[in-house]
Amino acid sequence: LLKANPSDFVGVNFYAPIFVGADDAYALGVRWNDTNPDAVKMFNGPVRPEAFYALLMRIRDEYGNPPVIVTENGAGFGDFDEVLEGGVVKDRLRTDYVRRHIAEMLQAKGDGADIRGYMTWSLFDNFEWIQGYTRRFGMVHVDYGTLKRTPKESFRAYRDIIARHS
Repeated sequence: LLKANPSDFVGVNFYAPIFVGADDAYALGVRWNDTNPDAVKMFNGPVRPEAFYALLMRIRDEYGNPPVIVTENGAGFGDFDEVLEGGVVKDRLRTDYVRRHIAEMLQAKGDGADIRGYMTWSLFDNFEWIQGYTRRFGMVHVDYGTLKRTPKESFRAYRDIIARHS
């Protein structure tokens, strides 16, 4: 479809790869192979930044290297990854996720993928369709009672990456 109907750009949402395998013991004969190399996985799957790179290279190689805008990329790990220290919300796992995925995207760009833009998911903690307000994915902590916003460590890392590459 993409080859036959070119567009101005291809929008890519990437959070985690999903690896499946045939297994008659599971519903529909398919099981999820969780090959997460990290100790903790995010809410929506294993952390595999190299799979993000592979996807961008596949778009380059198999679909004529169209302009790509990454429209969503991000992760949430749970309250244990958000510790308030000195007015800063420390979210080490999300910060690591952001750095590693952007590094893979920049490598893909360096290797010829036509990357035109990148948007994080999500700038602010927000309402998620499945989890409501119970899961936090933002780089800015929102106190839902007062609506006070506190930048997280991942926000500062993202800001610094933007400054280095602008």
